[in-house]
Amino acid sequence: MAGTQDDLAKKVRGAVRHFWRTRERQARAQGGKTGERDRGARSAVTGGAHLDGFADLIRKLVVEAGVGETAVHRRSRVELPGYYRAEKQWDLVIVVDGRLLATVEFKAQ
Repeated sequence: MAGTQDDLAKKVRGAVRHFWRTRERQARAQGGKTGERDRGARSAVTGGAHLDGFADLIRKLVVEAGVGETAVHRRSRVELPGYYRAEKQWDLVIVVDGRLLATVEFKAQ
């Protein structure tokens, strides 16, 4: 079990590292074409890729838990209802045997 916890800790560190590196890269790159930049720290997160490491980690954990890879959808164009809007593109959608198991939206402060 300790090996599993160590492996998970390593994967989480990788996702955290991806988060900060991507935020920094997005902040530097924003406005490169238009010259317009968001105010404050918003420029680091509006690119959208900063949470991909966590989304990929959750996908891997779900597959390791026994859910088939074809049941876990990332970056799909499928829209499902959300609490605040009738149609929403979710970051992670899991459908098993034709039944919706989970939808996940990743957000950062």
